[in-house]
Amino acid sequence: MEAFIYHVAAGRINKDLLNRILEGYMANEDYPQDLQLEIIHAIKSIDQEDVF
Repeated sequence: MEAFIYHVAAGRINKDLLNRILEGYMANEDYPQDLQLEIIHAIKSIDQEDVF
């Protein structure tokens, strides 16, 4: 969960994505594959921009 907080603070995860993450977390369910991919995409796309 700390990793999500970091990426929210960095502006990588928007409110809609955070809401979907928290809904799954509060329901104690595994994140669906489409949500997992969306999280990875949001984090990775910005990380690559920071490198260059």
